[in-house]
Amino acid sequence: MIAKTFLITPLLLAATLAAAKTGPTDLKPLRSEEIQVILEGKSALYSPPGWGDAGMLEEFRNKGRWSGVHYGRGPSAFAGQWKIKDDQLCIRVEQGLEIARLQEWFCRAVWRQEGSARLYMDHLLFNEGDIDPGPLQIAVRPLSERYGTAE
Repeated sequence: MIAKTFLITPLLLAATLAAAKTGPTDLKPLRSEEIQVILEGKSALYSPPGWGDAGMLEEFRNKGRWSGVHYGRGPSAFAGQWKIKDDQLCIRVEQGLEIARLQEWFCRAVWRQEGSARLYMDHLLFNEGDIDPGPLQIAVRPLSERYGTAE
């Protein structure tokens, strides 16, 4: 019985980790112009399924200003700059999120699911290391009065 437990547990763990990077396979990367129109003056909200403590809100303000909140063990605000380069959304953190790779320009693709209006991008914090949920569906909304307005 113990031998079966030692065999089954690693197999279940491997299956869980393999399934962690799932999602649609019919994603088309957006071009620079499309990303600009879709995100400038808007916010993007996303969270990996089953990860209530990993939600992100990113705000893409006019004139390259970028800010947001990581909903982890308590909200953690961050701010910096954003730009679009070579069909990718690029950010640079200036306050908060003290992660070395984010202090320089860090770029991600933005995708649209073919045949739908669903948008996807990688999680700002989960694209390296052991946990990579893959592209996550994002909810894009105009910046609200609560979070300020696009200038």
